[in-house]
Amino acid sequence: VWDDELAAIAQKWANHCVYEHDCGDCRSVGKKNFLIDM
Repeated sequence: VWDDELAAIAQKWANHCVYEHDCGDCRSVGKKNFLIDM
């Protein structure tokens, strides 16, 4: 079910996002290694 009011609210919120890359330090996950099993 599509909700036009909710879509408008979500679009207004998304319009404030800045589309650019983070700095390398911003994405640091520490020294742990993670394994993802698919």
